[in-house]
This record gives sequence, C-alpha cells and structure tokens, in this order.
Amino acid sequence: LCFKDILEALDIPRLENISTPSSEGTLPNCPALRSWNMWNGRHLLEAIDLVFLNALAYNGKAKTTLRVEIQTTRRILWDGIHENLEANLETEHKRHVIPTKRGETSGFVILKKNGPYR
Repeated sequence: LCFKDILEALDIPRLENISTPSSEGTLPNCPALRSWNMWNGRHLLEAIDLVFLNALAYNGKAKTTLRVEIQTTRRILWDGIHENLEANLETEHKRHVIPTKRGETSGFVILKKNGPYR
C-alpha cells in the first residue's frame, strides 16, 4: 500500500479526466484490504498509518534519519488523532471510532509464516 493507492481510491486523478471509472473509495491494488473504503475516515487513517509502517519495514531497523522522520511523522499523526477525539468525543464513544494502531510487526506489514496471505 502506498499513498498513490489511497489517492486513486479517493478518485483524485479522476478530477482531471471524469471519464475514468471510479473505484468508489476501494483499494483495488490491495486485495487484502478490499473491505476498506477511503471515504470512511477510520479506514483512511489506518491506510495512512499502514503506508508509514510499510516504509519503516522496507527501510529496516537501522536508526537512520529517514526512519526517525517516518516515526516522528507517524507519532504526530496519532497524537493528532487522539487529541481530536479527546476534544470532540465522549469516552464511551471513542472505542467505536478510534482507528487501529498497528505495530511494525503486524501481520498487515510483515508476512508471517501462518498468515493468510503467504
């Protein structure tokens, strides 16, 4: 998954050529995520986070400047999500709308031996 996939799902390129078929928010290049819709805010935030996780996995565990920048950007994203929810939602509603924050070793990022997409 990359930002290009997300933008295509949001039909951003379609604005230039309205005759291009719409994907209606789905991620056609990511069959494992076919139930996600980029017009759903929770799915969009999870997809953005997954792009960051993929970049971290691709660049390895070495503490490089790029890795630190990606981690910082990801932390800012999640801090913003939680700050926004804190300011706008009552506690009992938060668990229904908070996106899932996955770790770097998540099955979404790393192909595991017993994973369904091996």
